[in-house]
Formats: sequence, C-alpha cells, structure tokens
Amino acid sequence: MTLFGRTTRAIVAVIVGWAVPATAQAADRSSDGAVVVLASTATEHGFGSGTIVAKSGIVVRVLTANHVATHGTLSLRFDDGAVFPAHILTQFPDRDLALIEASVDPARAANLHVAPVAAPRSHELVHIWGSGVNGPAFETGAIASVGAEMPDGPANGRYALGCATCHQGDSGGGIFDAQGDLVGVYLGYFIMGSGPNVSVAELPGNDVLNLAWSAPASMVAEADFSR
Repeated sequence: MTLFGRTTRAIVAVIVGWAVPATAQAADRSSDGAVVVLASTATEHGFGSGTIVAKSGIVVRVLTANHVATHGTLSLRFDDGAVFPAHILTQFPDRDLALIEASVDPARAANLHVAPVAAPRSHELVHIWGSGVNGPAFETGAIASVGAEMPDGPANGRYALGCATCHQGDSGGGIFDAQGDLVGVYLGYFIMGSGPNVSVAELPGNDVLNLAWSAPASMVAEADFSR
C-alpha cells in the first residue's frame, strides 16, 4: 500500500493536468470558500487546493495540506484567474496541514466566503473541491466510519472516505457536507492491493482553527480574524 498525498512527489504530479468536470460551477466552489493553491519552483508548477477559513479586511487565511504549502513559492488563484502571492502562516507537519495567508484586493475580500466548520459524520455523503490546471475540480464521495483504523494503522485524526474520481491534484481540498460545512481536508489516497483506493482526510482540529481565527496577522496590523 502506498499513500499518495503526504510527499512532495504527489503535488508535483499535479502538473500533468486534469479536466474540470461540467458539474464544477464557479458559483458552487466560491460559495464553499474553495480556492486553487499554486506552489511553484524554478522548474515546476504545482497545483493544489485550499479552503478559506478566516478573513479580516484584505487578508485571507486558507487551510490546505502541508505538502502543498511546502512545495514552493505560494499563491492563490481565484475563479476569474486573478492570482495573489501567499505565504505559510503556520504548519502542522505531523498532521499534513498548513495555514497560508494572502492579501487580496478589497472588493474581492468583501465578497469572499469563509467556510463554516463542522464535525464529520460516519457514512455521510460529501463533496471535495480539488484542483487541476483549469481550476477547482468537483468530486463526490462518502465518509467511511469516523475514528476507524486506517490502512496504515490508528486513525490519529484522520478518516477514510470513498471517492472514485479523486486524484493527486485534490491535495489540500476541502471536504464539505450537504450543508456546505467544512468537515475535512483531503490529503491523498492509499493504493490497495485489491479493491478501490482508500482516500484519506484530515480533521481540521480546534488548534488549527483557533490559530486561523486569532493568530496575529503578518500582513496587516491588528487584524481581527473571525468567522
């Protein structure tokens, strides 16, 4: 079994590119707070995803996978093609999570959606906003048993989900329930010896969210981050 999504190679593979399904509508992804995370080096252009979990004034904070955030120079890309430089605010490498921060134009910031966060429920239907060369890709799936052992051992803040169309470019993408609540961050998948791949999600966690909402801003003075 190999877990893709926790290594640099996984995000590099995204540059191959994926088509965006017809069901992926800009209004849907913006209303969930989904954005494309670009992570580039001198020779490679990586694509991942993230979710806006806090904003204050022109500064937004995005939750993504740590292996996306550490791949290279960061920026956020929105549905209209606008790109804004970003940087790492803080990392949670043991859980493959990171918060990144960017400053956007005031008109855009005023209309950006901040995703509400909820606890995942076993066997719940969900959708995932992944990424591709042309923008976020919409995937559907279902959560397995929350808290159950993973293919590599104890859950340790993760849970499994079934997603037939999820691919490597989905790293860092938000997992949303039917109410539009963020219930996890997509990391990658286990390739099983037999049967379908097992996708892996990480719980956002109160420590991550508290930092997103309250940590001092590094781009503007005395920002008050909140949902």
